[in-house]
Amino acid sequence: MGDAVLQAAAAATALAGTCAAILGSNLRAAVLHGSLTLGDFASGRSDIDLLLITGPGGLSQEERGRIVHAVSTAETGAARAIDLLAVTSTTAGAPSRTPATELQVSRYPDEMHVEEAQADEDVAVELSMARATGRSLIGAPVEQVIGAVPAQWVKDRGMFWLRRWLTLADDAEHAELMVLTACRIWHVDVEGTYCSKPQAGEWAFARDPSLTAITQAIRQRHGDANAIIPADDVTHVLRTILDAVGTRT
Repeated sequence: MGDAVLQAAAAATALAGTCAAILGSNLRAAVLHGSLTLGDFASGRSDIDLLLITGPGGLSQEERGRIVHAVSTAETGAARAIDLLAVTSTTAGAPSRTPATELQVSRYPDEMHVEEAQADEDVAVELSMARATGRSLIGAPVEQVIGAVPAQWVKDRGMFWLRRWLTLADDAEHAELMVLTACRIWHVDVEGTYCSKPQAGEWAFARDPSLTAITQAIRQRHGDANAIIPADDVTHVLRTILDAVGTRT
């Protein structure tokens, strides 16, 4: 395990500990997921993804404010950003198609986004991934606090994003994210398991070597500033995967 991973993992553990001190018995679990548990953490590019599962009553306004402050002042180690999501034990234990969140905090190098108490279809996918690949830093084991999410819901949300990204294929800043996440959408639809973005890219390219944007996206993921992903190649990946996922029943 490299120094960057150790630093980011230590930062995640420290943030989880701070949240536990704030919430006390109102915290059921603090679950680490994302690149730090999938094995593809990239220094300066990957985020710390932390899921807080509270008691059924959710967060008080004071608790929300203190958690936002904790995220704003937390060390990030080698991570680019922190993404923290809080849901109740009721929401996590029996996910709906559009789960209700208690709090979402995203801290980037130059800005922070805070959202309170909203319904979000992407949260169902996040819960699915956290259940499959996450690990509890504090509290109950993942399988005890996060219920199963139907595969069809994950598929439907994946197809939504594939269609959305087709309108944004010329967004060079996010080309790597779109291409490799599309590969992961395809992989989970076929294989039924989650893997890292580079692993999903390698899997997809083996299935269809015409998807040359994938190799460029993986190079970017590994820090190659000279790797260029043409918009037409991004479109080819997205259309191919949308067709492949859409024709599977």
